[in-house]
Amino acid sequence: MPVYCKNCNSGLQGNFCHNCGQKKINPEHRTLKHLFEEFFHYFTHLDSKVIRTIKTLLTKPGQITKDVINGITVKHFKLSSLFLIATLIYFLLRNNFYGFMNTPFNGQINSGIGSDLKRYMVEQKMMHTGVTKEVIATAYNQKLTNYGKLVTLFLIPLTIPALWIINLIVKLFKKGHRFKAYDLGMASLEINTMLVILLFVFGSITNELIYLVAGNTIVNAIIIVIIFMAVIFLLLLFMKCLFEIKWWLSILCLLLFLGLYAFVIDLFRLISFLVLI
Repeated sequence: MPVYCKNCNSGLQGNFCHNCGQKKINPEHRTLKHLFEEFFHYFTHLDSKVIRTIKTLLTKPGQITKDVINGITVKHFKLSSLFLIATLIYFLLRNNFYGFMNTPFNGQINSGIGSDLKRYMVEQKMMHTGVTKEVIATAYNQKLTNYGKLVTLFLIPLTIPALWIINLIVKLFKKGHRFKAYDLGMASLEINTMLVILLFVFGSITNELIYLVAGNTIVNAIIIVIIFMAVIFLLLLFMKCLFEIKWWLSILCLLLFLGLYAFVIDLFRLISFLVLI
């Protein structure tokens, strides 16, 4: 007797539908015991996959993007999900040094890209609402504390043009090199996931623990420098692994990327201001 998928009515051969992926549900699956077994399996599987992906991210930067480009995805936890999880953890952490990307009101209107535009927007808001500059500043800083970290999501699309320029440089020295927009999007996702995990999450937690235990700003400064140096080294390995280029070209791409990413951060601050003001 033929068996059909309960979801799309395609003919079933095996335990999974070839058309929609729906699992075949047998009578023995409808037990409380099986429910707990399935929950335990997926929990442990998810946990090990996340840890393995983070390990690859921090020890072999660029490898996950290479694997995805080559069609190898099953062994890695989805970077998009990992980025969102890391951003959520970052959101739950209290503001500290690593909130440097979310610049307070006075820093926003006095420096960076679009500072004239920011001041103009503040003046217009004062004119139309009748509130003082101090009230606007207080409201902005409160929104920054509550929601500023969520704007981290904008880093992914903002980083893609920077990687596109790096890609052009690589093409000058490596014949036959071709990365599509999707490939650069994956590279941006991996870089920013790595930065959020290592710099924003791990860095913030480490910074806070050292401050609570030692209360020494000098120690904090040393740890900050070490973490930033680690990030730069991982970005160098990322360039070397992903583009498969020589060390001198990897260093050149890294230096160019750091300059471009500094511009990305400044642009990110402008967008943050436009969203939160």
